[in-house]
Amino acid sequence: VEFNEDYGKAIQKFLLLQIITDDRVRFRASRAMVRELGRTLKQCIPPSSQTLGAGLEILSDTDLRSQLGKVKVATQVITGRDDHVVPMAASEFLFNQLANGHSIHRLGAGHLPFLESPSEYIEALTMFANPTQ
Repeated sequence: VEFNEDYGKAIQKFLLLQIITDDRVRFRASRAMVRELGRTLKQCIPPSSQTLGAGLEILSDTDLRSQLGKVKVATQVITGRDDHVVPMAASEFLFNQLANGHSIHRLGAGHLPFLESPSEYIEALTMFANPTQ
């Protein structure tokens, strides 16, 4: 489904790709969340095909890996163990290139850990922001 043909279906398909997992229980829960998110997005004014195309082009054509060493602030990498969009090796590469990488967390989630595992996500952020707690 192309986003310029049926934006709603394209968004739903895109969101479902984010939660692919072998864990049936988690998939069902994530699928319900994706459906709700899809319904919410359908209520918004859809972006133009040109805007979506330009955004995808930026994602496809931009490579900032050589700039990672310039990031000097404390950085935490949070990734989902079942992320089928960004391979674990890419997350580990990112973490290893950061000058001040503090931690890498692999949550029980796919590509959307902040939606799929919000409690784990908030806990990881809290531990990073307040390491003494």
